[in-house]
Amino acid sequence: GITVTSPNTSVEWGAGTMRKITWTHNLGVGGKVNIDFSPDLGATWIPVALNVPSATATTGDYTCPMPMTVTTQGLFFEENIGTPLLAWTTRPWHVSQEAVLHTNRHMFERFRDGLPADTSGDDNLKTFALVEAAYESARTHSSVKPAR
Repeated sequence: GITVTSPNTSVEWGAGTMRKITWTHNLGVGGKVNIDFSPDLGATWIPVALNVPSATATTGDYTCPMPMTVTTQGLFFEENIGTPLLAWTTRPWHVSQEAVLHTNRHMFERFRDGLPADTSGDDNLKTFALVEAAYESARTHSSVKPAR
């Protein structure tokens, strides 16, 4: 989902002034949104910006001129337009699911070319040991050195 974080209260913004609109989301890095403005509490909507990419995996912002419509009942809305999902992925997990595709593609290409992959099974085991140590540290409230 998408949540507008600013403006999230009643504000007075002059028509045509530059203002930043911010939001949180679960779209992943580069997840795209359309930003719309309603001068009448949502009865009608005016497009402000289309295909705006999110700044991070969980937040986005966009600075734009405010519509020339004068109103005391204005609303902003961010609509998830996202990127096309692969047939076997689902939101919000598509980012990690697509990472598997790209990682495997890289590993097969490197294997085909007789080169080592950028990451190795040994690297993954070290990461797993680090995660296990973090869980053990949280459980025991003490520092834990990873096994590898």
